[in-house]
Amino acid sequence: MTVDWATADDDATQPTDCVAASGTLTFVPGDTSEPIVVTVNGDGTAELDETFLVTLSAPGNATIGDGTGLGSIVDDELLSVIDIDEPTVAEGQSGSEQVTYTVILSHPAAFPVTVDWSTSGGHRHERAPTISARAGPSRSPRWTLSRPC
Repeated sequence: MTVDWATADDDATQPTDCVAASGTLTFVPGDTSEPIVVTVNGDGTAELDETFLVTLSAPGNATIGDGTGLGSIVDDELLSVIDIDEPTVAEGQSGSEQVTYTVILSHPAAFPVTVDWSTSGGHRHERAPTISARAGPSRSPRWTLSRPC
């Protein structure tokens, strides 16, 4: 018995997320399963989980029951780290000075990442401003970073 197979795009796209592949499986007498191996490409971009398809066609000496398999690529960069630097500014003798903080995302993201921020007064050991972030249109992981001011 034989069956042809091929990969197809869903949320994941070929060749960026996975390698396009196809072939023919042959079941020898006594076989009840055969493997299909699909190569998934890694990257350093935070993105939502993605899916691809493997479809079966042209069976020989058999019929196809469920002819589509859904493969999932689970993103491992979604837990990006948000960090903030600790700038120094001289207060001067009069007037006011501005200080610029730089907020850094550890991985580039394929979706918007929002950072809420606030300042607080007090001494370094009394209070710490908090930075939190939300990411993605359909998933909402949260990161929190506390640094003393």
